[in-house]
Amino acid sequence: PKRDPVTKQPTDPLLVRFPLLIDPQGQALSWLKLREQANFPYQGTTTLGHRKLPEITKQCVENGKTLLVEGIVDGVIPLFDPILQKKIKRGRGRNKWSIKID
Repeated sequence: PKRDPVTKQPTDPLLVRFPLLIDPQGQALSWLKLREQANFPYQGTTTLGHRKLPEITKQCVENGKTLLVEGIVDGVIPLFDPILQKKIKRGRGRNKWSIKID
């Protein structure tokens, strides 16, 4: 795959955008917030308790935005199963994706 000349990371969003971060001390979280700030959706980061989490998740995936859900303690909820299982299809247009979230 093509790689970014600076970071040496793959440039294909499907290769880059499937992180699961376990960060008990919060150091990586701070770094990630700085690094991805320009790519967050308009509301920034979110939590599992956000009333529009399914809509935000779908919007972020379909538009190639970074979704940072903070404060997950007990495990990943079924909402994220399609993402973790990579059940994402290329949508219409450049950098557009499609996902079915129940």
